[in-house]
Amino acid sequence: MHDPYPEVVRGHTDGSIYVESPGIDRCVLMYDELRKLSLDQQESVDLVSAIAEEFR
Repeated sequence: MHDPYPEVVRGHTDGSIYVESPGIDRCVLMYDELRKLSLDQQESVDLVSAIAEEFR
């Protein structure tokens, strides 16, 4: 997209990123950092389960 539209980035849960702007390096870097910090599937299940237990 060209001006006046902003850069467009769309991330998918499968790890792919769709980019519609050549100056998007910062978004790709941020996405990579978030993936490094995120929990894996089992850790996510464990966290949600632990939180759910607090409400029982």
